[in-house]
Amino acid sequence: MPLERTDSSRSELPLSRARELLEDKRRHLLERLKDDRQEVEDVTDRPPLDEGERSSHEQLASYAHGRSEAEHYQLREIDEALARIESGDYGACEDCDEPIDGRRLEAIPEARLCIVCADQGVSRGRYATDRERPKG
Repeated sequence: MPLERTDSSRSELPLSRARELLEDKRRHLLERLKDDRQEVEDVTDRPPLDEGERSSHEQLASYAHGRSEAEHYQLREIDEALARIESGDYGACEDCDEPIDGRRLEAIPEARLCIVCADQGVSRGRYATDRERPKG
């Protein structure tokens, strides 16, 4: 069942709090990227002893690459949310232009869509994430 808009549930997230959440999330992601890179380097810098270890190296590298791509994507989303704060567009749904509920922004500070538009898009199979939503 689709969600309905209720004005009484809307609350704004102060921009200072949004910036703090986004910067903390960004810092954490950068630390994880650095740790992941170091872990892969530590393992792959030494030659594998046998085929089993070679396979483990390849699996670790593949896992780290996928995780790195996801983390880089999330960093771009965070950077774009910080840019929306600077431009004055932060907190407005990119589909309906209604304010995004403060509780949603507290949980997902980089959110581009209000919960109603996100729910409608996913239930219709239009997009799985805010980013996949077609522009225009």
